[in-house]
Amino acid sequence: DPKFSSVLFDCAGGLALTGDKEDPAAAQGAVAADANNTIGSNSLASVLFPGPNELGVTPFDATTLSSFFEPTTYIGAFGPTETVTNNWAAGWTFALFPEPTCPTGTTDSGFDIQGTTVCRLSGDITSDIRLTRGNYYEIAGRVDVGVDTGADGNAANGVAASLTIESGVTLFGNAGDDYVVVNRGSQIFSNGTAANPVVFTSEADVTDSQVDPENAIGEWGGLVLLGQAPINRCRDVAVTPATAQCENIVEGVTNPEAVYGGGDAGDSSGRLSYTLVKHAGYAVDTNGNELNGITFAGIGTGTEVNYVQVHNNSDDGVEFFGGGVNIKHLVLTGNDDDSIDTDNGYNGHIQYAIVVQRPGGGDNITEASSV
Repeated sequence: DPKFSSVLFDCAGGLALTGDKEDPAAAQGAVAADANNTIGSNSLASVLFPGPNELGVTPFDATTLSSFFEPTTYIGAFGPTETVTNNWAAGWTFALFPEPTCPTGTTDSGFDIQGTTVCRLSGDITSDIRLTRGNYYEIAGRVDVGVDTGADGNAANGVAASLTIESGVTLFGNAGDDYVVVNRGSQIFSNGTAANPVVFTSEADVTDSQVDPENAIGEWGGLVLLGQAPINRCRDVAVTPATAQCENIVEGVTNPEAVYGGGDAGDSSGRLSYTLVKHAGYAVDTNGNELNGITFAGIGTGTEVNYVQVHNNSDDGVEFFGGGVNIKHLVLTGNDDDSIDTDNGYNGHIQYAIVVQRPGGGDNITEASSV
């Protein structure tokens, strides 16, 4: 019988034996025989290159079977530092790496940057889409992932959708009203790796046309995540805080406004892994209604945030409005207001944080408020 070691099984149809009889239990047992096997979704970039899910699998030492094998620190054919243009199969194989095209849910902008196609992301995303490596992605105006499903996930006309971003992908905006909103009930999976992070930045940064890169801020909007986790400041003052009925309107998002909060402490808005947000931030008005680098509003503990940097944002680097999302390995550099801002009963943990303020810019390293 076959044995499996250090395999990620992405089986949409489930595990089963084929042949004269199906035996799901036997198939499950074969997978479970090695603790390093895992069942779940893949996070491959360009079909073949490892993302965070693959890099999370402990590799099997094949040299214990035969001296024929070479030792590796990863699973699969390609390592974490290899790309479509720089790998052992590049240059001599045929039809293995097709020319990238704009994926479903995006449109071809009709222009390129240094020979790389620019795909446009705009409007409402109401189905699951995946941004593949090999293109640039323009954030054109406000981009909504899903339609708000409400505090309990059952709002009329609500639509849950997901935005998956492969490692090595760069997205850019060109103005303060170019930003991404992940609504309640929907998810973002930013699957960067150390060698190939996901980057959200400005068009001026991508085209190397910033006049003063060290002080370039506010060149596009930012990233807004809205969840169904408890908050303690409700827009309806008659509602009890930290209940499913306690909701609020997030700052920085207008026409229409966007809502966050609910009663699910373990709510998941997806994952941010090795993700950089640069040169963002936008003031909607003069009353402090601004877009942060990343806004975490009512985000639950089911959301994974690890290895994230916000650089040169014109408002806060990261701001938390309630919720309990936990973060490890957070880097905040050159942000113009507070680097870490917590409000509305944020109840999460942050471990391994680095804050470096820009000369002549920045306010507090941390501003903490319970309301």
